[in-house]
Amino acid sequence: MDDKWSFLTEEIGVPGPHHHTHPCSASVADRTSCLRPTGCDVWRRLNTTQELARMGDWEYVVATGKCRWSRNIFRLLGRTPSSGNLTFEEFLFTYVPDDAIRLQKALDSSIRENKRREIEASAKLINGQDARHRLIFVPIADRTGVVSCLNGYLQDISPIPPEPPSDTAEKHGVRFVAVNTSDVVFRISLPEGVFDFISAAVRDVTGHPPLEWYRNPLLIRHILHPGWRGKFDREFKKVLRGKSENCHIFPILHTSGATRWIQMRTTLLRDPQGTLRAIEGIATDITERKRQEGERKRLIRQLRRALSEVKTLSGLLPICSHCKKVRDDRGYWQQIDAFITEHSDLFFSHGLCPDCLARHYPEYTARRPPEK
Repeated sequence: MDDKWSFLTEEIGVPGPHHHTHPCSASVADRTSCLRPTGCDVWRRLNTTQELARMGDWEYVVATGKCRWSRNIFRLLGRTPSSGNLTFEEFLFTYVPDDAIRLQKALDSSIRENKRREIEASAKLINGQDARHRLIFVPIADRTGVVSCLNGYLQDISPIPPEPPSDTAEKHGVRFVAVNTSDVVFRISLPEGVFDFISAAVRDVTGHPPLEWYRNPLLIRHILHPGWRGKFDREFKKVLRGKSENCHIFPILHTSGATRWIQMRTTLLRDPQGTLRAIEGIATDITERKRQEGERKRLIRQLRRALSEVKTLSGLLPICSHCKKVRDDRGYWQQIDAFITEHSDLFFSHGLCPDCLARHYPEYTARRPPEK
């Protein structure tokens, strides 16, 4: 029987070649060949078996890092298959930080040493529930001994929980919102200074996945805009002493090279003795809002500059009935054209009307025919 079909004999109970079969029963090869044309039914039964056993499997391609997940993997992680493809990094994010790091190391060593690995890990499902999983990594090598892919198996070994009380359900709902919001929700345990939780949105906001933040809680200092690191340190010390506002705005450098503006709101959590135990907070990307505020300020400056250049004339203006000079607000008499030019954006071009030309320059008008 073809090797790629051999797992069917184990998963659906078809005996292998070494088993004794009843004379009236079909051979293993015949039974397997009969199953091949009805693959949909086989996979349906296989999925049902995995569901009853609380198991799932996946395939990891070493060259690309892409994964193919069985339907039950999504169910065991509290997800739905329709939620989209799942990367291995997102899969790791399901587990508590220490176990996620152990899983990554187990995967790497299984591929590097071409050896089977088995590990247990605690998971925080997307629906807020806790779970305990047993994971098995089985490397698949080519003829040269190089591991090209890896088969993974996951079994839920946590006890089946009772129906949660209403307050627990409320906490699960809060976690579900935290996981799915576009803001970064986090909790830092003190005095250890490590992240108890940081939501997946941190990847979009900073470019760094949650696993990097769990490994390096001080990553925020490295991505701060260089000119703001000193100010951030001073403000953070004030926060710990309870002598600072709980809302701070600062720029960071995204992994793409772009500058992002972050608004961070924090809350200090203390035990009954008043000792600071944790910091909870929400970080929001306000880059677009800052851009709009900058554009608004620029337009206001332009408007004020334009208004300062606008000159208008209004009210009563004293004018000499003989020479037509006007008196300004300082009491000086000016030619009317000079006054208007000074107090408006109007400029004059000088010429002579026909009457003044005939009166003052008769020699130029003697030969000109009268205007009609």
